[in-house]
Amino acid sequence: MTKIIVTRDKSNTIFNEQMKEHYHSLHGALTESLHVFIKTGLHFFGKEKINLLEIGLGTGLNALLTLQDSIEKNTEINYVAIEPYPLSYDVIKKLNYSSLIKINEKKIKKIHLCDFEKSSMITSNFKFIKYKKTLKDLQIKQKFNLIYFDAFSPTVQPNIWHKSNFKKLHNMMEKKSILVTYCSKGKVRRDLELSGFFVEKLKGPPGKREIIRAKK
Repeated sequence: MTKIIVTRDKSNTIFNEQMKEHYHSLHGALTESLHVFIKTGLHFFGKEKINLLEIGLGTGLNALLTLQDSIEKNTEINYVAIEPYPLSYDVIKKLNYSSLIKINEKKIKKIHLCDFEKSSMITSNFKFIKYKKTLKDLQIKQKFNLIYFDAFSPTVQPNIWHKSNFKKLHNMMEKKSILVTYCSKGKVRRDLELSGFFVEKLKGPPGKREIIRAKK
């Protein structure tokens, strides 16, 4: 079961009652996503073409913010997302993202209702494909410049934060690429380093002291 929650910056998140965890920070869903994934991740690069992998599509907020940035800056983005437990569109359409982000309902609907494992052109510069698979089961040959690691926390979903997954991601990344995540736990940092990453601890969004940006 899911429950819509209004966070401190008035943007919505969802409480997953099975996991007993929110999809975003209660200090501000929009604020958190902008800080962790757009400013720290996407804006690390210039206007060149970006191949991006998101671990945990969830509500689609990160994808929508990336799409908005792509439209504003005319950046070409190839966006790949995995989500083994996708939310129903009946839940998605109750979120208030279309009123907060300059993305119309048609594009939001296309992201969430497009077929799995089939590329969709959301705009002429934004290609999107999603997989209903776990990271462990994902098998694609493509290499990535940027990874959004936005799974549920290690407390409730420890397997996805396993060192073997970080090693797999390292092998899937181009040189001079980055992985960004909201989680800054010591074990996560150490496992990223053991997987070949150089790890930076950066200032977090409201309610979060630090976040991680890991470089290959």
